[in-house]
Amino acid sequence: LNSASPSPAAAARVVKLAQMREDMLKKVGKEHPDVVLKATKSQEKWYQLPFDPAMLRKQLVSKKAPWTLVAYGNSRPRVMTIGKEAESGVDVKVKGTFSLKANDRELILNIRMDEPLMKEVIDQFTAPDSAVWEENCADIFFDPGCSGKQLIHLIVNSKGTLYARKDGVKKWQHTIRTIAQKHAAAWEVTLYIPWEDLGGKPARGTIWGFNAARVRKTVSPNEYSCWAPTFGYFNAPQFFGRVIF
Repeated sequence: LNSASPSPAAAARVVKLAQMREDMLKKVGKEHPDVVLKATKSQEKWYQLPFDPAMLRKQLVSKKAPWTLVAYGNSRPRVMTIGKEAESGVDVKVKGTFSLKANDRELILNIRMDEPLMKEVIDQFTAPDSAVWEENCADIFFDPGCSGKQLIHLIVNSKGTLYARKDGVKKWQHTIRTIAQKHAAAWEVTLYIPWEDLGGKPARGTIWGFNAARVRKTVSPNEYSCWAPTFGYFNAPQFFGRVIF
């Protein structure tokens, strides 16, 4: 889809995604602040608009920016919902939540996934960087600078086992800690992410791309949901939400 002349199949896929996106936007009644669909005579293609922090702050103040949250200095972090089906953007019945809190040492990410079928949550992986995506898990993406090129990707299962990649590097040395809990109708993981693992503490007012997603394995077919819907695979930074520090 990023080539100058996409194949007919790729172009058809984009048109389909565009229609799904328009259907979703009709439901939520809001436009994503950073992405627009442009059409030419020869092709349909997604373009990411130049990132404009000033415009996003203006939208945030006017409460017109969806999928945006403030994560710095808030004593009671705002709880956000992981509740949109990844591909279509429609609401899922069983939702999750997350919150972000930043301090001088680290970023604290709390994830709680509602699950009425807790007896079916039998995740087994405990070794770091094991295939936790095959189990009930949360996918977390950080996009410092909103460039879409230097992603930090974390996947954590219900046991707190962490898979971590930075810029795709397999042997990334980090010191992220996790604490996992199981409840009667939910599982919960808190991640403590030192700033040095994220490239340093961002200055006040810095804006990063961010998304939180979920793979629910207790149902068949498996369910894939997001905070900001990505219209396909989770790893789609052009559709990520925004975090303002």
